[in-house]
Amino acid sequence: MAYNTNFDQVGQAFIAHYYSKFDVPDVAARTAGLTDLYDADLSFMTFEGTPVRGRAAILEKFGSLQFRSIQHAITMTDCQPLPDGSILVTVIGQLKKHVKQAARGQRQIYEENRQTLIAYSLASFTSLTVVGILNYFVLNAARGDWIGLIVSTVCQLSSLGLMFSMMKNARNEKNQIVDAGLDLNDPQAFGEYCKDVVILSVLVQILILHSQRWNTCRLSWSFRDPYGLFPSDELFAQTKSVIADAVHLWSQVGNNDNKNGKRGFIKLTDLSPVTRISLMNVRRVADIDIFFAGYAHGDAESFDGRGGLVAHSAYPPLGIVHFDASEYWDLGGEKQKDSAMNNWNLRKTWKINRERRSSKKSKEEQQTVLDLRYVAVHEIGHALGLRHSTFRNSVMNRYYKMAYNSIQPSNKPLKLSKDDEAAIEELFGEMCNRN
Repeated sequence: MAYNTNFDQVGQAFIAHYYSKFDVPDVAARTAGLTDLYDADLSFMTFEGTPVRGRAAILEKFGSLQFRSIQHAITMTDCQPLPDGSILVTVIGQLKKHVKQAARGQRQIYEENRQTLIAYSLASFTSLTVVGILNYFVLNAARGDWIGLIVSTVCQLSSLGLMFSMMKNARNEKNQIVDAGLDLNDPQAFGEYCKDVVILSVLVQILILHSQRWNTCRLSWSFRDPYGLFPSDELFAQTKSVIADAVHLWSQVGNNDNKNGKRGFIKLTDLSPVTRISLMNVRRVADIDIFFAGYAHGDAESFDGRGGLVAHSAYPPLGIVHFDASEYWDLGGEKQKDSAMNNWNLRKTWKINRERRSSKKSKEEQQTVLDLRYVAVHEIGHALGLRHSTFRNSVMNRYYKMAYNSIQPSNKPLKLSKDDEAAIEELFGEMCNRN
């Protein structure tokens, strides 16, 4: 912190220091003597050997200089008495250089603070703008991504606000910077922590852009029944067959010639249990874990019964795909209306995208039979690392197509769109360089 060397303040401090130094105990006499000497222009200062006499001359010579503090000004001077009782303040030769450095230091701190705040503000604004635009228009980001972006933005704005308040400066009558505020670049000051928060928030936003993906082309999948919901091995096998078809659809992307034996970009190995009572149903053994569950089932969000939330999945490396056992699911053949498996509406949770229909469970909605193939392909796509697509005919489109209902069985062939295939190729094509 710097103080103006206006002699109405610092000059009087010099004289008061003299009286204290030479043991003038009478406060009244000391005050009177101070006023008399000062007003009588009997005070002297020498600057590098040149005497400066009188209040007006002193103010003109030293009025714009700065010290870090009054105590600093006193310790940098040598007070000596004169025969006529006035004060001779000998300013050492180094004082001029030191005082100018102090004045320049405040201006420099102010400029450095301003440049630091501008740089960090631009970095925050650029990161927020780019990530926000890409999340909304390109990536169709999940709720978790938006939450991360919002939290990081709040941290950024709070830190920038604190940095701005810390760099508030004080100026004198001549509009010269007297106090530049706290040094934001001082490694021991609080400003350094604010800068770290801004940097970490920007890194979080950059990581949000990095789509979670598998680092291998060889993945395993498993369809199991950990909660013992299937009433028979026959229904378990039939459902597994539908899931296997959905997995196969993704594994064939990149295989444009089935006759030459070439495989797709991804090799997906089936580790599913043979029956619903196998011990392999108890625990997870595969990269992509698929099963039916009801209500609370130990992950980020519980199912809500028939209608509403009917399925969710998670991006790599979590790789889960869960279906609501309360729904009516179409397995591709005759409707099994007596089964606990036969109806659909899709949504993802957490890093886990959300697709939800109306929370009002109408009678019509409760009776709707939804296509397990379509849902499985969509959710397995998420488990492979795909985001939502804005392409209308994409199976990864955010909105479920009501192409199949309780009147029309889902016996039409399901194919991936060019957009779906391009998305898989972008994730796995370069990494999975096929011979």
